[in-house]
Amino acid sequence: MSTEPDYAALYRDVHLFGEKRGMFSPFYQAHARKKGPRFDQMRAVNTVAFVTLAQLLQGKRTIYRFGAISKGMRANYQAKMNGPFMVERGDGSLKRGFDTLDLDEKIGSQQYVAEVILPNQRTQIEGLSFLRSLFPESPVIVPAFLQAATVLAGQPNFDRGVKRKDKDYMVLWDPVIVELINMLPMQGDWHFSRSSHLELGRAVLIAAGLEPRRPEADMSFPDVEKNEVTLFEMAKKRLEYLVWAAENKFDLDIEPTHLVRDLAIAQMAERGLLPNANPVFMAGIEANIAGLRELQKEVEPFLLAQIKADKFEIDTTDLKAVNPNFAFSVEAAKSGVLPASSFSLSGIADRFGLRRYSDADLQSDIYNSEEIQRMNRQGFALGAGDIFLPPMRPSDTEAKSLKDHDGRSIFSRPVITDLTEREMMQAQFVLGAAETFMLPAKRTLFIVADDKYGPETAKLNGLAYDDEAPNAAGAEFQKKVREPHRAIIRDLQHQLSAHGHVISAPDFQRVYGVFQALPEFAVSPGEAMPGSAARLAARHRYLARNVTDFVFKTGMWEQSNDGVQDMILATRMQLGLESGAAHEPHTIRVVDENGKPLSLADRAMAIWPQLKKAIEAGRDAHDLVEPATAIAQCWAFHRLLTDHPLRQMVFTDLREKEKLFLPANMNWHRLPVQPGAYGQQEFEKLWHDEIKPALEGRMAMAVRTRHLSHMDDFAELKRRQDAAQKMDMAGTRPEAARAAKSGGVAGVREAARNTM
Repeated sequence: MSTEPDYAALYRDVHLFGEKRGMFSPFYQAHARKKGPRFDQMRAVNTVAFVTLAQLLQGKRTIYRFGAISKGMRANYQAKMNGPFMVERGDGSLKRGFDTLDLDEKIGSQQYVAEVILPNQRTQIEGLSFLRSLFPESPVIVPAFLQAATVLAGQPNFDRGVKRKDKDYMVLWDPVIVELINMLPMQGDWHFSRSSHLELGRAVLIAAGLEPRRPEADMSFPDVEKNEVTLFEMAKKRLEYLVWAAENKFDLDIEPTHLVRDLAIAQMAERGLLPNANPVFMAGIEANIAGLRELQKEVEPFLLAQIKADKFEIDTTDLKAVNPNFAFSVEAAKSGVLPASSFSLSGIADRFGLRRYSDADLQSDIYNSEEIQRMNRQGFALGAGDIFLPPMRPSDTEAKSLKDHDGRSIFSRPVITDLTEREMMQAQFVLGAAETFMLPAKRTLFIVADDKYGPETAKLNGLAYDDEAPNAAGAEFQKKVREPHRAIIRDLQHQLSAHGHVISAPDFQRVYGVFQALPEFAVSPGEAMPGSAARLAARHRYLARNVTDFVFKTGMWEQSNDGVQDMILATRMQLGLESGAAHEPHTIRVVDENGKPLSLADRAMAIWPQLKKAIEAGRDAHDLVEPATAIAQCWAFHRLLTDHPLRQMVFTDLREKEKLFLPANMNWHRLPVQPGAYGQQEFEKLWHDEIKPALEGRMAMAVRTRHLSHMDDFAELKRRQDAAQKMDMAGTRPEAARAAKSGGVAGVREAARNTM
């Protein structure tokens, strides 16, 4: 039996606190290890994000949509127009100069958001749409979405009130690239983005075979025409920005450091010191080795002059082993003793065909604008059977995404107002982290299976309902029940992978499990583990936006509170009744593990046998709220599907009184498989003979009647609940109230007599 990876431990033990790996160790590690509440919280946030992405990828590697978010051409333009500022040197001292760090503090957050962040987000989304058409089989990790989620507008306590900085993000994204990424498409104005230089630097080390955790060196760098970008072209792009920065007196450290590292890798390749390099990457170096040599010869005097002038800084860690003369010259230049050398910035630009940018070019982000025009001319290439999910809008990364749809779907219940501040932040952040993972432009399958229920649970004797399994199995529950069940789910994920990207209910369970070890996640008080309502809110919002196929594993969802609620969500999505759903109803499939479509009758009759057993065993109604409510809602869906006048009346009533999301034109005839297409008579007989009497009797207090009370089918059930509630309010003796709640008609009448 394969064991599940511990992604939290991988992130913590290898990337945050692990030993130095290979050349050019991550620059952020000293920052990642700092002590104090602010850094504890930063590590906690990043751990949740890393685990979420790793869990959703299921051990695969994918595309990273790198590019300008908080920097880029627009940020450089704003810095130039509003500077100089006080900027920080590598040793922590200050000087006057130009840079893009903490630009929101330097020019004001309102101007920064309007002129940099929002335009960059729009550019990221436009480029992402094209990227997904180029690689429809692959998911894409989009850092822009997570960075918007971490802002969490209106949540002042998030991140303990401390703004996240570039290093905080790179403590996450560098490990993500090492563990989860095998492609960095070269789009946009990345060369004007400080973080993009860092991200590309890590990816280049992987391609060069210099990252010990990636001995296979599987990293590629396609352009918008799917041609591989060579190290020579990357180096020229880095230099293009450095020339502009030098002409405009900007202060840089990361960008020149990574240009020098690119050239060092080229030197190592020429000397035969990259035996494990990616063949395509290596071929690009070999084809351009003369150009790389010439570039190094021209660039080194320029860089040293900038260092001597206290404008550029270069980290020479590990450089001495490759280019000791230049490393020595860097130290001399820092001391100001380097002899003057002649060079011409315009000459360098002309010699290597570097583009020169005007202020107007930067303000309009001309590089991205031209690239997007080229993409549009090239067109999109989605196949007829592909499912194309529009990228998440920036507003969806705010709490607005959860609040706008809370309780607005039929048979849903509002939960947001009941969440603590801590739970709200946790739910929103998990949603933001999950939405950072943009699914392929294909079908996405979600396996509904609870690892607490299944064949191993059935082996335990004397259970009235399977939720008794943890007590029955005791300390062996994890080993005897959950681990074998997770293995079943993993096998099913593997079997279904040919049909699209597959995720499962336990993937979300494991993400939330991370919170239990991270009490520092948010400053507001409360339990580390979000409650069931918070978990439900985030999970259902994610599923509504991303999933096309719900696969219900027989025997592993019918007694699960999460499982039956997921079934109701899937039914709403299939009928076009889910507020905020991204896909058209006719694209939604609800099937079992063998691909057999499940009718409403199938869904209800899967829940009923075990629920009936629990009722007969005397289980308290309050323990069975979710399955009892779900089976009642299945009947309500059946009636709405089959009785057009009833549907019109109920929907009109709900629109006016409850303000629900209920489209006027249902178009249910377009569904490929009608949820009510078969099993109707059997379901109707079962409802009238067994289910309805039980719900109106012992289970009367188990059913949540929100929205059901608008239908005459549930009038008697509602009347009995009202009678029990009145007795409670009137101070009825406890035994009478219990009789009313569990004894059906006879119990209500008996309780009434006892209070006369």
